[in-house]
Parts: sequence; C-alpha cells; structure tokens
Amino acid sequence: MTVLEQDDTIGPVDVAVLYFEGSKFNGEVAPALLELQESGIVRIIDIALIVKDFDGLATFVELEDADIAEAFDMVDQSLDLLSEEDLAGLAEGLDPGSSAIIVVWENTWAGRLAAAVRGSNGRLVALERIPHDVVLNALAALDQPTMDAINTYFVSWAAKEVGLKVALSGLGGDELFAGYPTFTDTPRFSRLIRTAWFVPGVLRRLIAPLVATLAAQKASPGAGRKAASAWVYPDALPHPYFFTRTLFPPGQLERIIEPRFRPSTVGADGVTLDPTWLGWMEKTAAEARNREPVTGISWLEMRSYMASTLLRDTDAVSMAQSLEVRVPLLDTPLVEFVASLPDAARRRPGTQKALLVEALGDLLPREVLAQRKRTFTLPWEEWLRGPLRARLEASFNEPALPLAAYLRPGGVRGVWIDFLAGKTTWSRPWSLYVLNEWCRRHLAA
Repeated sequence: MTVLEQDDTIGPVDVAVLYFEGSKFNGEVAPALLELQESGIVRIIDIALIVKDFDGLATFVELEDADIAEAFDMVDQSLDLLSEEDLAGLAEGLDPGSSAIIVVWENTWAGRLAAAVRGSNGRLVALERIPHDVVLNALAALDQPTMDAINTYFVSWAAKEVGLKVALSGLGGDELFAGYPTFTDTPRFSRLIRTAWFVPGVLRRLIAPLVATLAAQKASPGAGRKAASAWVYPDALPHPYFFTRTLFPPGQLERIIEPRFRPSTVGADGVTLDPTWLGWMEKTAAEARNREPVTGISWLEMRSYMASTLLRDTDAVSMAQSLEVRVPLLDTPLVEFVASLPDAARRRPGTQKALLVEALGDLLPREVLAQRKRTFTLPWEEWLRGPLRARLEASFNEPALPLAAYLRPGGVRGVWIDFLAGKTTWSRPWSLYVLNEWCRRHLAA
C-alpha cells in the first residue's frame, strides 16, 4: 500500500537532515530510529546518506548497498521520495570532510489522531510546530521547579509571535465554578478515608491492591495509587483533597526521598516555631472544613494549586515573553460574591461549571456549553518516549549534586520504568526531570 492510498490516515511527513563531522558513525542512529518506528510513533519512509570528502566531492550512498541495508531495514523500500536533485541540493550545504543522514518519516501518531478526530466529525483548524530551541528556552525560563508551566510558555510564545502584548486568561474558572475533577474526587476520598479509620492497618495493607485496581478502572493508574495511599495512610495528609492533588502520595514518596512529616520547624532565631509545608496544609485544611463541601474545595484549590502553581507559573513564563496576562475571573468582587454563595447555587448535577454556564448561556453557542472539560496537554507521552527519552535518561543517571544527597536513585528509576511500561503517566517522570535540571542550573554552582 502506498502513501497516497493511505491518505485517509496518513500523518504529517518530516524530513530531517542529521549532520556529522567526518564520515564515521558509531551505530546509534539506526537503533534509535528503529525504536521510534517499533513504538508506533513514526514510520520511516526513506533514508539517504551523503558523504563529502575534503576536496568537496559528494557521494550519495544508496540504501540498497550491502553495508548499510541491514542497518536500515526498517525502511519501506517501495517508496523513494528523495531524488538525486534533492540530495545534490543538500550536499551543497555540507562542509568538506562531513556527512549527513537524510531521514523521511511519517508521524503515524498524528495520522491515528487525525482519523479519530474525523471519525468524531471534527477537523484540524490549526497546527503549529514548536521549535526545539523554544522547548529548551521554556525550561530555562522556569525560576522555580514546576511541571505545569511549559504549556503556558508555548501559548505566550505563540502570542508574542503574532504581536500580542496583553492576553486574557481563564484562570480561576475551574476553582470558582467547580470545574476540576477534584470537586467529585475529594468527597469519594473522604468516604474512603472514613472507612479506613475502622479497618486495622494490617488488613488495610492487604486490601490496598484491590483498592488501587478498582480506582484505576474508573480513572488511571495514578488515581489507583492515590486511592491506595489514602486507604493505607488515611491520616498522612490533613485533608482528602491533598491526596487527589499529590503526584507522589505517601507510600510512593518514600521510595524517592525521605519525607519529613513535621508540622513545624525551628525558625532562624532558634526559638520561633515556623510552619512547614505540612503545617501550612493543616491550617488551610482547617479553614476549608469551616465551609460547605464545594466551597471548601474551592478554597483549597485557590489557596494551594492555583496560588502556588498556576498563577505563579503564568506570571513567570508569560513575562519571559514580555506578555502581560490578565485574569478577569479572579476580580476581587467576583471572587467574593461567588465564594459567599451556598453550594446549591454553585453546582447542578450533570452540568459542569453550572453557575458560569447559566450566566453566559445566552452568549455562547450551545455546542460550546455542551462540551466536556478538556485539558490543554501537549503530547508529553510521545515526547518522553521519543525525542526527549535520551535527555531524561541521562538526567536520571546523573542527579544534580545539590539533589543527589536526598534522592533515592532506585525510586527515581522505578518511576521512569513504570512510565515506559505504561503504569504511570508522563507527569511523574517529567516532574523529577524538571526538578533535577532546575537544581543543576540554579544550585550546582
């Protein structure tokens, strides 16, 4: 079957030119390409090799040559997309005494996605390729370790590219109008924890795998781990909400570091007791319990995830692009008004962000109001298994010196192995990578 016969599911096709000093290769390129193809991320369509001697004479190496055919046998040789004219043009740009491998691949993952979108009566309306240096610049722009800022950095970068100076953000909408899954997950965890209090610890540990399996069936392996943690360690965190938000719940965290669950620590003056992260969480949880359930979760979202992660990340990465981001849904009078409403006014069964939908119902198309909540997530799963894999593995093999004394290498490797095996999501290894690289960049000097 040719490419043209597959045009209902064909993905975007890229041409990559891999430049090398000299004409010797160490044998790592072909296995890396083969791994990408076997994973289903790409399909290698055509490959050509150019060698340019010191006199400037270019030689085009045919794929059928015996010494390289075996190395690149993953290529569909029924396709021949690179012409001699193409190769001659590329050879002109090579320095004498250098070589290049030209690879043409189909992004099969994008083809599968496009077919699924068309099957749902959807269509692609925009496609933006984010340059590699922008990804590296995004990491460099983080002045604190965080895994949530990269997508906002890309949006800010794209806004700057088209000349925008100010942008409006919907931050606060999920927190105020109960849009996050935490508004349904927290009550479930609360019931689970109340049940766990009446079950002996030994029995809880025996039942934990079953709890994890049942929770994962309705969500993800990460949700299963969180549920098992809340079941085995019901008093480890001061509110069920914090179990729903943690990346590494109690029980898993100890495999990575030695956590210190202390509510206070001695201050700089040697006398005053300052609250630790746990002490702050206890105080915030106590304030949430004085409110109705939905209002309490909204309070926790705004005081923790929104304040310490979303708002701060948005400010840091947008300013890295000289973009001003405004948050109209966090206007003080609006927040105070919505926060004063009873839970019954803020939620409706089966309707997401019910109060906001009712307020804007006559201004937005019906198809917009009826859509399910969707996250803005970049293709991290594919990136971490493909082009970023070597970078993450190298980082994990060499922890930053300021962090090495605290990390447990076996636990970090375990997170990466679980990700490769499909037992956990991309967010866990990515968070460890960002932390390690931030420490290497800012603390290692």
